[in-house]
Amino acid sequence: LVISTNPTLSFFYYVTKYRRFQNTFEGDYQFSDRFALNAGYRVTNRDVFLSTYFRNVRTNVLEAGGEDVSNTTNSFIGGAKIKPLKNWSIYADTEIGKADNVFTRAGNADFTNYRIRSLMRFDKFAASVSYISRDNEIPTDTSRAVPRITDTQSRTFSATLDWSPMDELTLSGGYNRF
Repeated sequence: LVISTNPTLSFFYYVTKYRRFQNTFEGDYQFSDRFALNAGYRVTNRDVFLSTYFRNVRTNVLEAGGEDVSNTTNSFIGGAKIKPLKNWSIYADTEIGKADNVFTRAGNADFTNYRIRSLMRFDKFAASVSYISRDNEIPTDTSRAVPRITDTQSRTFSATLDWSPMDELTLSGGYNRF
């Protein structure tokens, strides 16, 4: 066991300053009771400042440093509602753009999301069919000359059928494919 005869007394601490601004502008217009559209734009800005302080108590020398990270993302939102018949509705939505990543050293995620859903109601039957597509590319190490990309894709299909012959009884069945 070796004990130092000249110990160094020091204090080390971090101070984090965080600011995030997000705003979504969206407009909806219903042309008739059978057709409507919506479109929008989302912007996000994030600033993170990490301050580091190191003070040697013996020499009273203060060393300060810091890292400042700023990030801005944009995305488009759009959708439609179509009602070809009184008892049939079709919904379609899309979202395309960049998403803010919670990790400061990872890049913004490029994403494309689509969804379409059809709802039909006939007397005591109701049917629903939907499809969702998601594509994401996330740069996971931006400090390299060629960043690593995590590429994820998912496709979901689902369908349901409900039958309500009376108020006290409902039978439902469905299918999901991921």
